[in-house]
Amino acid sequence: MRLLIIEDEAAAYRQLRRLCEKYLTEFEISGPVQSVREAVNWLSSNPSPDVIFMDVELTDGQCFDILTEVEIDSFVIFTTAYNQYAIRAFDLNSLAYLLKPVDEDHFKNAIKKLRGQLSSPLKRDDWQGLLNSISINSKEAHKERFLIRHGSKLISLSVDQIAYFQRDDSIVLVHTLDGSKYSVSYSLEELEKMLDPKVFFRLNRSFLARINSISAIHDYFNSKLKLELSPSSSTEVIVSKERSGRFKLWLDGS
Repeated sequence: MRLLIIEDEAAAYRQLRRLCEKYLTEFEISGPVQSVREAVNWLSSNPSPDVIFMDVELTDGQCFDILTEVEIDSFVIFTTAYNQYAIRAFDLNSLAYLLKPVDEDHFKNAIKKLRGQLSSPLKRDDWQGLLNSISINSKEAHKERFLIRHGSKLISLSVDQIAYFQRDDSIVLVHTLDGSKYSVSYSLEELEKMLDPKVFFRLNRSFLARINSISAIHDYFNSKLKLELSPSSSTEVIVSKERSGRFKLWLDGS
C-alpha cells in the first residue's frame, strides 16, 4: 500500500513520517511534496496513493486548490494549524484531521478512522461539503478583546491595540502598539486559533504578530527572513525557510 505526505514544513514532515513509520508499517511512504503545484505534478504522474496526509496551508496556496486540477481517489488525513472554524468543518464532514503539532494519541485515533474507511476514499462531494462549511463558518467573528490582569487591576485590551504576542520561557506576553506589555493566560497555539488569520501570522515558535507591527523585512542566510517589529523586540525574529513562502503570500494578501 502507498502513502503520500504533502507538507511544506520540514519539522512537521519529520514528525509525521516518524509516526507513519511507527504505526503504518505496511505502507510505502512518498514525500514530502511541498506545494500545490508539486502535488498536482506528482499526482498527475504517479498512481493514486491509498492514503494522503495533506497540509491545508501550502507555500503557494491551500490544498483544496489541488482538486481543481486533479481528481483525487485516496483517503485523506488533513494536517493543519488552521483556525477553529475549519476544525469544526472537518468534524461536520466526518473527515480525518490532525491539528499541528501532531499529538501521538490523536494520530492513532486518525489511523483507526483510516483503517475503517480505506474502502471509502474522499470524493469530490466531500471536498465541496468541506469547502462550503469552511466558507460558512469563516464568517464568524474572531476574538476582539482580551481581559488582562495587571497587578491588582483588570484591563480590557482591544485586539486593535495589540502589536504582537511573544513566548518568553513559560509565559506569553502581549506587546501593544504603544509599547506596553502584559502577560496573558493563553498559549500561542490557542491565540493563533482565536485571531483573524488575515491580520495575525505565526512567525515562528516564539512570535505571533499583527501585520502592521512588521516594520522591516530582511533577507537572511539559507533563505530565511529577519524581521524588525514595532515596538522593537529584544529577541531576534527569524522566519524559517519553510515558513517564509507562506509568510510572503500572507503579506501579499493571497
